[in-house]
Amino acid sequence: SLSIGSGASGGVFAPMLFIGAALGGAFGAFLHLVDEGHGIGIPDYAIIGMAAVVGGGTGAAMTAITMNFEMTRDYNIIVPLIIAVAISIGVRRGLMRDNIFSAELVRRGRPVPKDRYSNLYLVRSAREVMDSNIAVMSAELSVADAAQWVTEAGMPNFLVLQAGGRIQGVVSLDSRIRTPELLGRKPETVRDMAISDYIIVRENNILEEVMRRLAQRNAKLALVVKDKPGVPRPADVLGIIGKPQIADAILTTQMR
Repeated sequence: SLSIGSGASGGVFAPMLFIGAALGGAFGAFLHLVDEGHGIGIPDYAIIGMAAVVGGGTGAAMTAITMNFEMTRDYNIIVPLIIAVAISIGVRRGLMRDNIFSAELVRRGRPVPKDRYSNLYLVRSAREVMDSNIAVMSAELSVADAAQWVTEAGMPNFLVLQAGGRIQGVVSLDSRIRTPELLGRKPETVRDMAISDYIIVRENNILEEVMRRLAQRNAKLALVVKDKPGVPRPADVLGIIGKPQIADAILTTQMR
């Protein structure tokens, strides 16, 4: 509890064995006080408790069963061992999805896929995937003035429009993101060029959630903002995620 609770990496496996043996032995001693003739000794209960805590804490059922069986070579405890480990894992999954190893990673903002065949790009954070080449601009700026300002600003890929301290939309300068509905128009201000169908996500949201929300809202872009309470302001925007950024995340992950 002290090592894992404080964020340290050690103090996991051996303490689980000790705690499991202590709990199992105590449970066996209690049952022996009630009825001494049920055929399983207190040391056997300690071994079963070790397997139950290790299996439930780590999620490694076969490791917990075979390791503790190899320690005793006692075939009489195999069935109770399997039942105890199965119940332990079931109780742990009912209380929390993550095991003792992955819970620490999740707490650090690094979710772990439960399926070994999962697409690893889905658990990357929005901050890792976003395009951070953005600039904040007034929504009332004329197109001509905006073009000059963009050149002086170093040609960002996205413009986050603001007015009255609030986000008013996004203008994409990325050639990979087209806005067909704007073709044929003659915008006077950058507000007329803005993409308004976007969603707002936090920097620690994983890509799976971002993609799901984009699909639900049928939105073109996701604005990645700082992970803090309150209504996001233009200055809180850290980057933009669109289909090109998602495609880049998939390709990058597949090539690693």
